[in-house]
Amino acid sequence: KLAMGKKANAEVLFRNALQGREASLGSAHRDTVGSMASLALLQGTMGRHEEAEVMLAVVLERSILALGSAHPRTLSAVHNLAALQNALARYEEAETTVQR
Repeated sequence: KLAMGKKANAEVLFRNALQGREASLGSAHRDTVGSMASLALLQGTMGRHEEAEVMLAVVLERSILALGSAHPRTLSAVHNLAALQNALARYEEAETTVQR
């Protein structure tokens, strides 16, 4: 229970950071995308897999556009999305994500 409370507090901080970066840098900036990835991963640890998956898909698309498909951050985005899909026993989707 205590851990969830700390995660909820962290979520508020992560959302504030994301909103600040979107306002100052724009939604496609690599730092904004990094903040979104952090928030999505936190949501996943909180059991909010649907929200996390949607956000991780956005992170992947923005990473590809901003950094290219071979950039280490983009490859991390691929891994994070595929790992979530795999954990949810959606193996074909995970395989498709990795093969992008």
